[in-house]
Amino acid sequence: MVDTRSRRYEATARGMFWSGIALLLLGLAALAAARTGGAPSWVCDPGCRPTKSAVWESARTLGAVAAGLGASLWAAAVLMVTLRRPSPPSRSSRG
Repeated sequence: MVDTRSRRYEATARGMFWSGIALLLLGLAALAAARTGGAPSWVCDPGCRPTKSAVWESARTLGAVAAGLGASLWAAAVLMVTLRRPSPPSRSSRG
C-alpha cells in the first residue's frame, strides 16, 4: 500500500500537476501553430492542387498527443491529491 501522507507522494503529485499543465499548454501552442502556420501551398505539375506540408501534419499530431498527455497527467495528479486516505485519528481524539 502506498503511504499517501508522505512527502514523496506529495512531491510526485505536485510534479505531475505542473508537468501536466506545461505539456497541455505546449500541446495547445503546437496545435495553434500548426493551424495558423499550415497554410496550403500549391503544387502545379500537370494541374494545380493544394497540398499540406508533412511537417505541419506531424506538428499537429505531436501537439494533440502532448495536449492529451498533459491533460491526463493533470487529471491523475488532481485525483492523487483528492483521493488520499484520511490521516489516522490522533491518540488524543480517541478518548
